[in-house]
Amino acid sequence: MRLHGIQVFEILSALLLVTLTSAIVSAAQPPDAVPMLSPSDAGMDAQRLEVIDEIIREGLSQSKMPGCVVVVGRSNGVVLKRAWGFRQSMP
Repeated sequence: MRLHGIQVFEILSALLLVTLTSAIVSAAQPPDAVPMLSPSDAGMDAQRLEVIDEIIREGLSQSKMPGCVVVVGRSNGVVLKRAWGFRQSMP
């Protein structure tokens, strides 16, 4: 079928391509990042957060875990984001 000298199939193909392209571009956009906050800005005590580090290091030294990741959030942000050790103890 032709519409003003252009085949309907060509029009539909072009529309599908534009739709798919816009869907891929919007899916590739990262979500809004959660901001990092200082402990004091979030109403937390930085010295108390240091206890987490001590506990994790003790667990690693005793081989209770190969590694660990900790994220602490409060209010509208992340107060602590830290990783220790390895993903696995053996390959």
